[in-house]
Amino acid sequence: MEILVNGKGTVQDSAALMSKRLAMLALLARNVSPEKKSSVHLLLSHFAARLDNLALLMKEFERQMEALSSDSLKSVVANVEEQLNGIEKLMDDYTGRCILYLIMCCPVLTNELKILCEKLAKALDGVVKDEFSQALKLQTKQTRQMLEDCSPKMGPKDEALNDSLDEGMLDSIISNTSLCNKLAQQIADSLDMSVGSEEFANELAKLKLEKAGAEQRKGKAHALYLEQSIFLLDKAVAASSKPTNAEKGAASNPPLGQFIIRDTPILPLQSFICPITRDVMRDPVQIASGQTYERGAVEQWFGAGHTRCPMGEELKNTKMKSNFALKQSIAEWRERNYEIRLETASKHIQSADKETRIRAVSELQALCEEEPLNRYRISSKGLLSPLVHLAESKDLELRKKTFQCLMIVAQDNSENQETMVNEGVVDLIVRCLARQYDDVNEAVLLMKLLSGKPNIAEKISHSHGAIVFLVTLLGWENEEIVGNAKAVLENLPTSDENVVMMAEADFLKPLVQRLIEGSSTHSKIKMAKALAQMHLPVTSKESIAESGAIATLLKSIDSVNEEEREAAIDALQNLTSVQSICRLLVNLGGLQVLLRLVTAVKSPEKMKTGVALIMANVLTSLGNDWKHDEERETELETLIYTFLQCMGPLITPTIQAPLLRALFGLANGTDTGDLVRRKLIDHKAFTILLPFLRENVMPEVRRTSLQLFSCLAHSYSKEACEALKEDSESIQIIFQILKEKFRNELERAAAARILASLPIDDTEVTSVLEEADVVHELPKLLNLQSEGMEEAMTSLLLRFSSSSVETQLKLASFGVISQLVNLLQSGQSLTKINTAKALSDFSKHSCDLSPNVKPRNCCACFGPRPLVCRLHLGVCHVESSFCLLEANAVSPLVDLLKESDPDSQEAALLALSTLVSDEQGQNWEYGCRAIAKAGGLFPIIVLMSSESQNVQEQAVKMIEQFFRIPEYRERHGAVAQMHIIQAAQRGRGRVRQAAGRILRQLELINSQSNYFAMSN
Repeated sequence: MEILVNGKGTVQDSAALMSKRLAMLALLARNVSPEKKSSVHLLLSHFAARLDNLALLMKEFERQMEALSSDSLKSVVANVEEQLNGIEKLMDDYTGRCILYLIMCCPVLTNELKILCEKLAKALDGVVKDEFSQALKLQTKQTRQMLEDCSPKMGPKDEALNDSLDEGMLDSIISNTSLCNKLAQQIADSLDMSVGSEEFANELAKLKLEKAGAEQRKGKAHALYLEQSIFLLDKAVAASSKPTNAEKGAASNPPLGQFIIRDTPILPLQSFICPITRDVMRDPVQIASGQTYERGAVEQWFGAGHTRCPMGEELKNTKMKSNFALKQSIAEWRERNYEIRLETASKHIQSADKETRIRAVSELQALCEEEPLNRYRISSKGLLSPLVHLAESKDLELRKKTFQCLMIVAQDNSENQETMVNEGVVDLIVRCLARQYDDVNEAVLLMKLLSGKPNIAEKISHSHGAIVFLVTLLGWENEEIVGNAKAVLENLPTSDENVVMMAEADFLKPLVQRLIEGSSTHSKIKMAKALAQMHLPVTSKESIAESGAIATLLKSIDSVNEEEREAAIDALQNLTSVQSICRLLVNLGGLQVLLRLVTAVKSPEKMKTGVALIMANVLTSLGNDWKHDEERETELETLIYTFLQCMGPLITPTIQAPLLRALFGLANGTDTGDLVRRKLIDHKAFTILLPFLRENVMPEVRRTSLQLFSCLAHSYSKEACEALKEDSESIQIIFQILKEKFRNELERAAAARILASLPIDDTEVTSVLEEADVVHELPKLLNLQSEGMEEAMTSLLLRFSSSSVETQLKLASFGVISQLVNLLQSGQSLTKINTAKALSDFSKHSCDLSPNVKPRNCCACFGPRPLVCRLHLGVCHVESSFCLLEANAVSPLVDLLKESDPDSQEAALLALSTLVSDEQGQNWEYGCRAIAKAGGLFPIIVLMSSESQNVQEQAVKMIEQFFRIPEYRERHGAVAQMHIIQAAQRGRGRVRQAAGRILRQLELINSQSNYFAMSN
């Protein structure tokens, strides 16, 4: 709690708050000890009385505040408040502790309370000025005297006990069994107990529990003091009990803390402990007062500007001299303790009890951390072998502790590292990495340390699975594990075999470095071959693109060493499946190098094939990522011309196939497509490609030629048609590819797209196709659902659905109309558009194909009455009259109306409009009702506002028909009004005229108005 003192009002409030705080602390002090008769309670009650007096003084400050200068009281109040924080901490340290702990700490507590009282008394020194009243000065003086006389009067027994419990006295008592028993009896008497009683044993057990957190609360010296006290009391209890009870007590109460597994510890003498750090000294020095301190602590004390001894004595100077005798004694004490602890750990490490083994491993680790020389002692005692085998335990906690211990034991100790490796620690760590449990971090950290030695790193690299598991760790989210695994991999030997093994596990950095910087051609070839054979993910290939490896491989392609050249080509084939590498290769001028090699007369065919495959990968990838400029366009034209030149009989199909794939990639690319297709047409590509469509051609060449032909025909259908007509058999060959089931799906789809792209109005092509019996095969081909096939086949169908009625009847007899209705509901967008157009073609002839019902004669009275179509007023069947009502096509067409694509909307309107035309013999009004019943009227009304002129025109025409029926005019006229007005404002001449007629129907304009008769 911090009190700000900034004026009278604030000082007065601060004094009041401090008075209350002091009273609360006094109450807290009286309640620390559970035993009201104990010396501790007497000591704290005496201290509480002083706090009560100080609280009364603070109240007097508050009462006289108006008459006093706030400046005079600032330091007084602030100094007192500063000491209260220390009192609060002290009370917190002792509150809730067992009575035996409080009694053992009574000498320490006495000293702490004395120091606090002295500081509180000194804080009141400011109340001596003339401005304070005599009464206040007198009260302050009395309070100071009470604080200075802070030691209570104790009985002779309590005083004797406190003298014996002094930390300096315990050093001499603990080694004397008689004195131990006597002191234990004094402590038991103060509690009204006997040393051998169960009550005293319970209190001793509580004291042992208190020791667990003592070091954290009050430092290591305090923990050592409690250790001595417990040892003394245990010794006395054992002497006063039967042997069996002593054994039982020893087994049930193991020591805690850092002395957990020591059987007979040698506790430090009080002279070994620095008064400043409260810890055993390592470099004791003596100062002018004759007192000995830890060198670092006393140097820091003097460095802070102190000229007195830390104990308060004035010094003549601040010189220091080493206390060699004490330093030697402390060193001997430590050495002896190390031997005892090592001996005990070596016994416990073989225990069957897990907790005992964990404590033994922890003790060995602590020994190494305290003194590096203990690493040699552990090895000399033969403890490394059992330690390594403990790391194979099934218990995770024990494995983690063991790895941590091995890490400390191996640090800066080559001999221990070699011993561990000989004991099989490397294979053990690899198995740990394979399991991927929570001890991976500890295991890989140990491996990182061991891999620092070249000979051990070599052994790690030869351990089965080590590199694979280490590389796997590179993908973990834990940054520490990733960093350690990477460090191990970098420490491993750089043999070609190891580098390739790392790369196969997706750690490519060493391989790429060796490929670029390797001094040996043989090594570079090995790296390139490895790259060629590995199935790398895209991210790994992209990382290679950033490394400079592509430039190295391009350079190797031009090498005179045939093996190096082939390895580089194979590697680039593998890598150029990634766009970033293709782009980099082009930027490095790789296309010119590849083009030169593929056209070189003396280049071996195998090399040309490999280069052609690389070019196919690069150009296919960059068709969608090509920078447009004059230089690039010239480069493209050169490539196209050269590739087409390679289509001659002198070039083998194995080279032609990838070059054709490269042309197809460019022709199909979003960035290069328009330019490349135009250039290919200029170079008579159709004529060049036709011979490759025949049966005696290599399958890959034929397939790619078909794909390229299809791509070009889509944009240049007339040129494709002319080329096909020049070769009379070519159309039949293409259709033959399409209908043969054993063909590759890509081939069949390309063939279908070629035939679909040919101009519909070319009767010569239609005749050739009819001769090839396409009409008979079309229904079968419509069922094919491979990629792009449905669109192509429905496009091809439009050629025949718009031809003669005889052809339509033939198609209908094969069930085509039902297939089209199904495609309306399941096909892709273009398929639906083609389907709707085809149904429109069929529906236009429905009236003519619906025969009227003849009058029934007398003989026919007993026969069944023929069903008459209410739309076409005759007998309708799907196969004979193509009736859309009979085919249940109205609802799917209405659904197509609701799609957002204007082409889909237009196709649906065309088909539906055939139902509402008022040609002779058709009940157009029933057609309107059928569409309305299917929910089509409102979508048609909305489409009158369409941005598409064609859609708008069809919609307006149909609404004009609908509104000839009063029922629809009255029900939907108001809804349609705004759409009709928009159509009248934005539409073309015919649309404006039709809109005007509808508005007259709705009586929204004068019937004599001729405004809408005017054309735009």
